[in-house]
Amino acid sequence: MFVGELWMPPEEDFAIIPRPSSADMVIVDPDTLTPACHLRLGRQPLVAVAFQDGDVIGRDWKTGDLLRADLAT
Repeated sequence: MFVGELWMPPEEDFAIIPRPSSADMVIVDPDTLTPACHLRLGRQPLVAVAFQDGDVIGRDWKTGDLLRADLAT
């Protein structure tokens, strides 16, 4: 299966990889390329962006609905 669009903040201290077929987003450490955590959404995220307050917003692949997650969870 394919993954969604990779997103990295300007500081480049983590990356978000949306995975539509897994219904989650993976937070990856860019130095080691290892998963730091999984944000389970129960939908099919294709794109995502994180904000400084820890909110992550994604867009569902099929419906276009907004998906919300929190990096703290």
